[in-house]
Amino acid sequence: MGQCPKCGEPTSADHAFCLSCGAELSARSDRPTEVPGRAEPESAPSTPGPEAAARELAAPMLALGHAGEMIAEMPYADFQCMLDDPPGYRNYWSAEYLDSMPDQAVDLFCARAGDMIVPSASQHVLFPQGGAVARAPAEYPVPWRHAPWIVHPFGLWEDPADDARGRQWAHDIRADLKPWSSGAVYLNFIGDEGEDRVVSGFGRENHARLARVKREYDPENLFRLNHNIKPA
Repeated sequence: MGQCPKCGEPTSADHAFCLSCGAELSARSDRPTEVPGRAEPESAPSTPGPEAAARELAAPMLALGHAGEMIAEMPYADFQCMLDDPPGYRNYWSAEYLDSMPDQAVDLFCARAGDMIVPSASQHVLFPQGGAVARAPAEYPVPWRHAPWIVHPFGLWEDPADDARGRQWAHDIRADLKPWSSGAVYLNFIGDEGEDRVVSGFGRENHARLARVKREYDPENLFRLNHNIKPA
């Protein structure tokens, strides 16, 4: 544990930003002094089991060379919140779920890192998926589970003058990767992007079924302050 230099609240060694005030914790011992203020590529693999097993699995990646590392055992809930948005920032997120990630898509994704607002808490995220997530029954109203890759522009900045730039960065990533998109999306990764994207979050048949349920239980659409499913 440490202490935030800005607000004095306790901080954890696995956090890049103070969860209380959003200040960057650039003094972390695992972060090289030349990194703060620059775009920083990071990989965050996880595996169930002890640290020794994780180090064995990660050995080929670690052998490639890197500026810093942090490998530790922690509760899954702590790992899950490591990438949460720190408070106090202006936010704009979006996502595309991809059926494939060929070399051309990789090149386009990497090139867009140059448009990200730096320095900032923004994250230019690429998630691998698959495994048990992809083996879910087809009738689940979450069609994105079968996509092997996710691009998630996660914009966080402080200056209102950067609003248009932050949004455009996310829009451009989506446009670049659209040729490989599955068309589905996880609604927790996006804001208000229109009704078509809400339908994409559930799948067209699932959305129609849920709209019929909404008609029966909420015909006046009282519960609407969300990615809304309108009554059929």
